[in-house]
Amino acid sequence: MIRHLLLDLDNTLYPKQAGLIEHIDQRIDNFLVQRLRMERQAVNSLRRLYYEKYGTTLRGVKENHGVDPLEYIAHAYHVDISDFIAADPKLRQVLQGISWGKAVFSNSPLDYVNRVLTALDIRDLIDRIFDVTFSDYRGKPDPATYRQVLQVLGLTGNECVMVDDYVVNLLPAKELGMTTVLIGAEEQPDYVDFRLDSIYQLRDVWVALGEEF
Repeated sequence: MIRHLLLDLDNTLYPKQAGLIEHIDQRIDNFLVQRLRMERQAVNSLRRLYYEKYGTTLRGVKENHGVDPLEYIAHAYHVDISDFIAADPKLRQVLQGISWGKAVFSNSPLDYVNRVLTALDIRDLIDRIFDVTFSDYRGKPDPATYRQVLQVLGLTGNECVMVDDYVVNLLPAKELGMTTVLIGAEEQPDYVDFRLDSIYQLRDVWVALGEEF
């Protein structure tokens, strides 16, 4: 029996076209160019390397360059959320219609996650937030982070539905027995159970799993 939704935040609960995460990526690049005194092209390569090795750029620069995570977060996420997203009544209606518990599982920091959820007007619908600090900056797709989330929730994988826009983040979820939902991407590997064009179609997953509105 499914009991809980694990929802990614960026480009999942709001559309990629909003441009918010792209703006934050630019701020991260600018911070690393200044902080590490590197050429921008080198920073791009470094971020790809750290994403593949650590799951997050933040974890990589913390481990290899001694960058203070709080300094990184303060610069990268110093953003006026209202410039990019606003209250989303349709999203609120979809989430209200699903009786499972709802947690956000994000590689972004807690304050930023709260501000995005508040801007979307769905913060009160979220039971729990697992941010990048929760796992000591390991984040997704480190399997240990997923196991830690399940332990805190007191659930097994087959009691959860994981929703994310990055296909790589869904493989550890599937390996732990979760039902996996991919948002936006066109590919659908075997370990993805459902592929949706947008989060608004999440009720289709609910119906497919035998639930009723």
